[in-house]
Amino acid sequence: MAGRVQVTGVAVKPSREVGHRDQVEITIGPVQRTVIVRRTTGHRVSAAGAANLYEETEPSVAERERRMELPRLGAPVDLSGNPTKRGRRRYDATRRSRPI
Repeated sequence: MAGRVQVTGVAVKPSREVGHRDQVEITIGPVQRTVIVRRTTGHRVSAAGAANLYEETEPSVAERERRMELPRLGAPVDLSGNPTKRGRRRYDATRRSRPI
């Protein structure tokens, strides 16, 4: 699944460097995260180390947590578009396995 990234409201390519206090909006499917860059380094760091370099905004955290709760609460799931061949087979298998 491909995503989209914006830095300070402008769509950017993957090679774009970010700086201190840049606001980065990351969209992957229906999930959108907004983070503020706190520090940068001149070298690669581990995922745990990278997590210390940015801070996710409060509205972004709240929206992400709300979206995580929806399926658990029985909210309708977004089924837009046609299923893939694999998805259709899984759907048919669950329908066959249910007692009528």
